[in-house]
Amino acid sequence: MVLTREFYCTPLHATLITHFEDADVWTAVELSNETGVSEDVIKERMGYWVTQRIVTSRPSVVDHINTTAYQLLSAGTDSSFPSATSQDDEEDGDGGGMCGRGAVSVGDQDAEAMSVYESYINGMLANLGQLP
Repeated sequence: MVLTREFYCTPLHATLITHFEDADVWTAVELSNETGVSEDVIKERMGYWVTQRIVTSRPSVVDHINTTAYQLLSAGTDSSFPSATSQDDEEDGDGGGMCGRGAVSVGDQDAEAMSVYESYINGMLANLGQLP
């Protein structure tokens, strides 16, 4: 039985999830190498698919480097591939779990990036009269 779900996501999210057509398990390092995107960004963006319960994650070591492994979930997969994020969710106690943290971290990251631009533009405007 094939279940179909529809998602609205960024092109990077779509790119990451399409890699799971080739293999059921990917590490953040492998996805980083495949996409050319930093491992930190991969981990942030894969958080979306973890919170949507499309993939699960767990700590992994590849070539003596700590990373995260992601496995595509199917009906019987969740017990055979324990999720590190589900343990974090239980420790939170706020009921928000990974979804709340993932959404905030992406929003905070966007706000931080915007504040850099705002600072630059404000500096340009403040010095506008001094330009030749």
